[in-house]
Amino acid sequence: MDAQLRERLRDIPGVPLLYIRRGVMIVEPPSAATQAAVKQKEQAKMRAPETERKQVKQAKEADRAAADARAAQAPPRPAKRKRPNAPNPLACKKKKAPTAPAKQTSSTPPPSAAAAVAPSDEGGEKKRRYRKRQKKTAATSGT
Repeated sequence: MDAQLRERLRDIPGVPLLYIRRGVMIVEPPSAATQAAVKQKEQAKMRAPETERKQVKQAKEADRAAADARAAQAPPRPAKRKRPNAPNPLACKKKKAPTAPAKQTSSTPPPSAAAAVAPSDEGGEKKRRYRKRQKKTAATSGT
């Protein structure tokens, strides 16, 4: 009889099942009927009431009608033309300054300029100087 009573109680949603077996109190997990009822209540909370849904629908229709009326009154705008953009200044090379060679009046340079120009100074570039390494002596090496 106890098993039959439990079966009938499982069909009623929201009824907790408690019973004692060998001196131990046992609580059964919620039945399928209880879980279905809970799920249904949660979905009802998530959904707006019917009256509210009707009001929202009417408000949307009114907004659409107002937007259509505004669109009919306003003259159509010409489409905006897409114009080419200026080039990216960071991606462009800089223009080189024009360098005009100096005009000489005679085919040979003046004597003072010839004496000032050394053979290593041809082309306006100086000869590169290299640093000479100093050799370590026994006193500075520390051994």
